[in-house]
Amino acid sequence: MNPQATFKVGFAESLPPPDESADIVVSSLSFHHWENHQKGIHEIARVLRPKGLLCLADHNMLLSKLWREKVQSRKEIQTFMVKAGLTVRRSQRLGLRFVLITLAQKCAPSASIQS
Repeated sequence: MNPQATFKVGFAESLPPPDESADIVVSSLSFHHWENHQKGIHEIARVLRPKGLLCLADHNMLLSKLWREKVQSRKEIQTFMVKAGLTVRRSQRLGLRFVLITLAQKCAPSASIQS
């Protein structure tokens, strides 16, 4: 436990923290409720520091689409992350394979080449 750690709560599509202010962002079983998945992932990428981590856990039962939940496949989630400038480090199913956990990292800025 880190006594200097802070926790913030907000909507994925409009996170309150400033740019590059978070080391870790965790989303647990809420992704299918987000209004706009791509915008939410972009917001997370915005608030993550270089090399910061996103841990996204969500159920991916395709039957949930019958209840009009916006469940995304592993490939769709990974595509959202890559488009936002994140590198997927690991993706695996847990338990009875109904939960997919994806770990992604924000790319470090490239060192500028000086001439």
